[in-house]
Amino acid sequence: MIILTPEQINMFLRNGYSKKDIAFEYDVSIDEIEEIIMQGKQREARLNEVIGIKDSAYNNKDKKKAQTLMGKMRASYGELCYGVEKKEEIPEETIKVIDEFLDSIEAMEDDSKHQVDRLEKIMIGKKIPITFAQIKRLYKIAISPEFAAWVSGIDVGKIERLKASIERRLTDSIKARCSEINSIEELEGLQKLIKDVGITPNNKFEAKQALGKLSERISRLKIQSYNQKRKIIPEDLKKSVNEYISGAISAQDLNFVIDRLAKEMEEKTPKTRFQSVRVDPRKTIVYQAKYFIESAGCAEIRDLEATENRISEFFGGRSGVYLIADYLMAKKRFADAKRFAKKYNDSDKYPDIRIGQIDSLIKRIDQAELGYRIVNQLHSNPSGDSKFINQLLKELGSGKYRKYEIKLGVDKNGEQITLLNIWPYELERKGKKPEESER
Repeated sequence: MIILTPEQINMFLRNGYSKKDIAFEYDVSIDEIEEIIMQGKQREARLNEVIGIKDSAYNNKDKKKAQTLMGKMRASYGELCYGVEKKEEIPEETIKVIDEFLDSIEAMEDDSKHQVDRLEKIMIGKKIPITFAQIKRLYKIAISPEFAAWVSGIDVGKIERLKASIERRLTDSIKARCSEINSIEELEGLQKLIKDVGITPNNKFEAKQALGKLSERISRLKIQSYNQKRKIIPEDLKKSVNEYISGAISAQDLNFVIDRLAKEMEEKTPKTRFQSVRVDPRKTIVYQAKYFIESAGCAEIRDLEATENRISEFFGGRSGVYLIADYLMAKKRFADAKRFAKKYNDSDKYPDIRIGQIDSLIKRIDQAELGYRIVNQLHSNPSGDSKFINQLLKELGSGKYRKYEIKLGVDKNGEQITLLNIWPYELERKGKKPEESER
């Protein structure tokens, strides 16, 4: 399911599409599009309030603009990495009062009209903050036959509005909690809860969004779990790879170790019909050997060319070129990585390297270096922001880089962060390059 974001909708609008066009293309209503746009405006207002920025700040001098832009990027990056945006905590006294009120609702002994009026004020009027456990409990009460009988003398429209509000609060709470949950079992439980709620006219849009977020989160956690297990490298493999790249053992010796470890892995893998990820043990061990080199976990490589030959001989093709380039990038030796890669940009001397492959590798090195510089500045004193942002805008304006290709590490949930994720969208003005929008 495609979930539209405020940024996507604003981009489409800037490019000349109407709200009606977007609604038709993505099978949503114009009201839903308006709601997403409003959510984006509200999020922007909250962010500006948190970091003390007003719109007028963008009309001041260049230096102040630069500090503002880097400040926004720094705030977004911090929120993604460390969760610096504090959530409102519900006072213990409020939780206790709401629990007592839910007890009285559940008992269904008081005057139903009076209790529904009070419940309406909590859910619709003042929107008192309540815990996730309380909203789940309230939902179960609201859908019960006993509750329906208890409120049978009250206006049907009023009860439907109240139930709609409860359903929305429940799905909104699930969406808010989704990215914080690292248990697949708990996420699947929330999926079941939404399906039990049902995708009704009251919460159609919210429920579909919540289910989409939950499915995406579950898939990512499964992939993360699988990748994390693959990166736990056996000590025997580390020792053998180090010995092979240093020339102490032969390819045959390394193959023997890989075959033995693959057999051990296969014997330890449970034989079940329902495995979430089916893997080839030997491919997994070979992947671990490559990852050990490219992540710079191996011993220091002194003779790059000789080691490249040995690596390519074992793994095939010219894999050594890419593994050693990645090794140098992991060491933050970007200039060395480019010099090394350029040696192989000769199709006559290296016919097994396809035209354009080395150019793509050099581009990836440049992207990694720019990402490293940005992360450094995000962690540095803001006094250097003005000079840095001017250079960054110049480099981005050259067309050499795309923001989604510039990687800045991973967030607190282990998901990739790119420059696009933290970029201030005030720069994206129709018909202007980023550096032009700052003049």
